[in-house]
Amino acid sequence: MSRPIQTEVNLESLIDILASRDGMARQKARKSLVAMGKPATPSLIRALRNSKVDQVRWEAAKALGAIGDAKAIPSLVKALEDRDPDVAWLAAEALQKYKKAAWPVLFRTLLKQGAHSDSLRHGVHHVLRNQR
Repeated sequence: MSRPIQTEVNLESLIDILASRDGMARQKARKSLVAMGKPATPSLIRALRNSKVDQVRWEAAKALGAIGDAKAIPSLVKALEDRDPDVAWLAAEALQKYKKAAWPVLFRTLLKQGAHSDSLRHGVHHVLRNQR
């Protein structure tokens, strides 16, 4: 196997492990994804947006916050409205780490749909509450 294909297979295997019932396996997979850094961002964004498993979205939000790639900001903002409040909370925690870099997407989204979404308003408040 060539290196890029091997990396893709490894990435997808780690993403699959995020759905494991074994908490230690999930944590180990998340830490491995974080160690990969920015190359893991697209796979984690897909997991955050598309997974039907709450725990996968939870782990993806946590990993994206730890990696700190600004490409994840729009997906994390969208996750503020996740059906699982724990995922929404972790998305807000992750967005706090981006500081002002997250503000344009947060404010645009808030202006667009804030009047119709309590969870979005609460999430944005969580992100901004301790920032200056």
